[in-house]
Amino acid sequence: MTPGNKFGHRPWKELMTLVDIVGWLAAAFTLAAYSMRTMVPLRIAAIGANVAFIIFGALDATLPILALHTALLPFNGYRLWEILRGIRAARAARGTDPDFSWLRDVATPTAYRDGAHVFRKGDPPSKLYYIDSLGRHALRGPACRPWLAAKGRPVACRSRL
Repeated sequence: MTPGNKFGHRPWKELMTLVDIVGWLAAAFTLAAYSMRTMVPLRIAAIGANVAFIIFGALDATLPILALHTALLPFNGYRLWEILRGIRAARAARGTDPDFSWLRDVATPTAYRDGAHVFRKGDPPSKLYYIDSLGRHALRGPACRPWLAAKGRPVACRSRL
């Protein structure tokens, strides 16, 4: 270390090399990824960090960083693809009438007589009701706004307000 140079062996003009700039960029992407609240921006920032760290590891010949981020890049890319695929599927299903008939195969059928109260205000929201009979049924009461439940549609009223 030269006198007056507290940054080591490099002169002042060489403190920020290309390797340093890429390393700081990778660190900024990592910090951004940790600060995200939702998954799509988090995965995009993580992919940016992976790419920047791969470049940094190659330029600086830091093999552990290069190997780690080369391995993480496909994981982050695949998870981002899964999230975007789910978003596209949800948007596509928004305009269609979902088919919940598969619930008949896994649910326990229960018959209720006309006028029976299936749940009341304050009951824990621990069940999903699926109406599998002909006709339409009105649901009323303090736990639900009055609405009609049709055959083949799940009933999801909140029992706690």
